[in-house]
Amino acid sequence: MTDRLFDTHCHLFERGFSGSTGVLLRGRHAELHAYERYRSEFAIERSLVIGFEGEAGYLGSNAYLESLSVGRPWLIPVPFVAVGSPLRGRAACAYVSTADDGQWLAAELGRRDAPSLLSLNARPEALAAAAPALRAAGGTWILVSHLGLPGPAPSLLAAIERLEPLLSLAAADHVTVKLSGQYAASSLGYPHPDVQPIVDLVADRFGGLRLTWGSDFSPCLEHVAFAEAVDCVLPSGASPTERDAILFSTADRLYHHYLGVPA
Repeated sequence: MTDRLFDTHCHLFERGFSGSTGVLLRGRHAELHAYERYRSEFAIERSLVIGFEGEAGYLGSNAYLESLSVGRPWLIPVPFVAVGSPLRGRAACAYVSTADDGQWLAAELGRRDAPSLLSLNARPEALAAAAPALRAAGGTWILVSHLGLPGPAPSLLAAIERLEPLLSLAAADHVTVKLSGQYAASSLGYPHPDVQPIVDLVADRFGGLRLTWGSDFSPCLEHVAFAEAVDCVLPSGASPTERDAILFSTADRLYHHYLGVPA
């Protein structure tokens, strides 16, 4: 039986993601067409499509995703918000790297009209600065992408130190962690065996029901095939219930709860 999937982290760029060797999928809408094939092949029922306008080549991403969502109920656009701008809307994503970025995020989360869903690409320094506000933001479903971006640590001890700001959020039930972008935490190729202790540590602190799957399409294609992104490292000994929660049911439940969408 094929697992149902809720992709909590993918990207769709109108003219493709530009990797280290150039655009990965060339042609207007090439990423959309490829992803729709993957949706059919891997039973992806819904997708949070993360915007990015942090570089000149990706300006207009938010408007493009909004246009794609028309007639595609599976596609949930998560608009990009630049650091220093107001953090508004039902859903938003932010990329925060420094302590100053984290302080901006904390101030925005303290406002009454904070988003119902917030996807964070956050480095540990930014997470540390924003952690108290993130813990207090109980009205927002916060998804921390890519295991909190610990990077390929030279040792598990170093990884634990880098993960401490993320682990400090474990008591906040509204925070979930995406098992996306695992290649970025690995110094080895697929199946990224050095990521297993990191995933197990995060699962031990947050619990298997507070983790979600994300493909990181199309940037992931620089490192893994899409099928390998689906076959990500899960917590050791994950039960069938935990597996379903990570791949589908946790994201589906929280999406309906926080955005008020009828089931």
